[in-house]
Amino acid sequence: MANATTTPPATRETIARDMYNYFEYKKRFKRDETADDSYFYCMKDGRPDGLYDLVHEIHGDMLPDDYKYDFIATAFSAIADGYTEDSAHEAMAADVSYWEVAQWHASHSDRREYANDNAYNTPESTIEEMQSNGQYTEKMEVFYAVSSWIDSELEAIEDDDEE
Repeated sequence: MANATTTPPATRETIARDMYNYFEYKKRFKRDETADDSYFYCMKDGRPDGLYDLVHEIHGDMLPDDYKYDFIATAFSAIADGYTEDSAHEAMAADVSYWEVAQWHASHSDRREYANDNAYNTPESTIEEMQSNGQYTEKMEVFYAVSSWIDSELEAIEDDDEE
């Protein structure tokens, strides 16, 4: 009897892990020796078109953005580790360092809206809290978009299996 192998059924976690593996963390080229080392996420060659489309959709009108790529990779990693929409706040928490949150806030003019929206919802907040809550809001938006995309991919796989 031939040794038959079967592919285990796809799950949210396996899809997320597979998609996370299409990201790589690279060291940025330094223009001069005084600059600090910095790293960024990008997609590898050979990635599925659907993943490319998702990343493009999440960026919206933004040019490729290091923070968006980081949040997308983090969302895939969190889902691969079993985080759900109910527990994602742990994996997608705002940065602890105010310096990092301030850099995020200053990196693109669209990010002011995240902080401003939080100012309207919690007017007694400090600027630091508004920025931190704004970053958390953006991270969760990315998480929900990635999670929804994975659910669609899983549904498509299940539909194909039924045919």
